[in-house]
Amino acid sequence: MYKDKKADSFNEIADKKLRFINRPPNSGTRILADYILSRENLSSENIIGYEQEVSSHLEIAEHIAEGKADIGIGNAFYVDLFGLHFNRIKTESFDMILDKDFYFSEEYQLFLEFLNKEDIKSAIDSFKGYSSENTGKIKYKAH
Repeated sequence: MYKDKKADSFNEIADKKLRFINRPPNSGTRILADYILSRENLSSENIIGYEQEVSSHLEIAEHIAEGKADIGIGNAFYVDLFGLHFNRIKTESFDMILDKDFYFSEEYQLFLEFLNKEDIKSAIDSFKGYSSENTGKIKYKAH
């Protein structure tokens, strides 16, 4: 996400000398940033602010909106809230891992029924960057 200074790669961030705001090591966003940096054959030392860490996507958006950073990786949810821009680099999925007995339990089936209600799906879909398209679907079955 960014406010005024767009970049499509870390090479471009380095070339334009943009101030980057990062997430802590072992966060999913940081792992993605480290991977992209490596793929582009860059060192973190080439990116101004790469060592500056905040604990949430909200804080990334705040830092950019307040002019403390120019660009960072965060989710689309905060873009409109802070008047920022968004360039999608990755789509992320959130999955639940369940014991098969629990999957067939009455409690879980009621939860699935709740998630699959049209008003609930509409509410999920109303959040920028979120989709209910695969909600409740089984992606993998162990044999």
